[in-house]
Amino acid sequence: MHSTIPDIDLSQWRSVSATRRAVLAADLDRSLRETGVFFLSGFDMPNGLEEALKGCGRAFFELPNELKKSCVAETASDHGWNLLADDVPAPENGKLPASPLNHGHQEAFRIGRENLAGEMALDRFYYPPNRWPEGAAILRLIASRYTACMVRVAQEVNALLAEVLGLAADFFAGHATEACWTQHVMWHPPADCPAFVERPPARRRFGADVGLFTLRSQLVELQAVSSAGEYSTWQCPDGSLIVNLGSLMERWTDGRWRAPKYRFVTPSSLLTEEETVSLAFSFEADPEAWIQPLAEPIGGGAGHEPALSRFAVLQKLGVTVPSDDDTSW
Repeated sequence: MHSTIPDIDLSQWRSVSATRRAVLAADLDRSLRETGVFFLSGFDMPNGLEEALKGCGRAFFELPNELKKSCVAETASDHGWNLLADDVPAPENGKLPASPLNHGHQEAFRIGRENLAGEMALDRFYYPPNRWPEGAAILRLIASRYTACMVRVAQEVNALLAEVLGLAADFFAGHATEACWTQHVMWHPPADCPAFVERPPARRRFGADVGLFTLRSQLVELQAVSSAGEYSTWQCPDGSLIVNLGSLMERWTDGRWRAPKYRFVTPSSLLTEEETVSLAFSFEADPEAWIQPLAEPIGGGAGHEPALSRFAVLQKLGVTVPSDDDTSW
């Protein structure tokens, strides 16, 4: 496996010659076949917007648990607040653990698109409602501005990936005009807290994403398992996003590109005695987009079955969508 992951500068991608772009595309294709990961820079983001959302997230996580419980996410596909199960003990007697700010448990707040389909039964599974705490006007405003930027960046990534495959620029983007997406705002404990010491990042499990891809703003090292079963570690360059593919893109490319198993580790040089907040934007396709695996030679020939986008994602999340004749929903 190659020891480097490409850092694609979107501003340069738009301006370089066709010959240079072909070289970059070949390197990106190689990385997505082997690791399913690349770095992204040169995207437009208003100054201070990312830090503003992190600041709003930090203020939210400082709220008492009783207030945060009012917007708890009940299932894996819901939006709202939750304690990440990978790093916390199981609730006792149905109750959440004590305040993470006192005991170092990791938390997340999930936000999704708010322009819904208009049908209650569909919205429950396609566009789950956002659950906001009381007095969240500033958080909602900043989140709305940030996610609008991330949707635009995601569509630029869709166009980039289509060009790498020699497809029309709107091949993926055209199936994502009403895409489902989730903005994750995540709280991480300081290095000296009990939970961090008892369960350091190096012992956390490897996981995989379920959408088309995820855009991550994290000052961490990335460990990913390659197609050969090896894993390597990379440091994300300053100012870049980590882009890792999800199972929906692996299905669409019929295994040419892979949804990596990965984990993130904070290097010792970045460990601090203060908690930190990171952001991850998971992007899918339109909920009823028909994901037909690409035929060879563009597709990888893995034999994935076609599926409706949102149903494939929910299946991976373990969420059951009732049948049309089930009146309970």
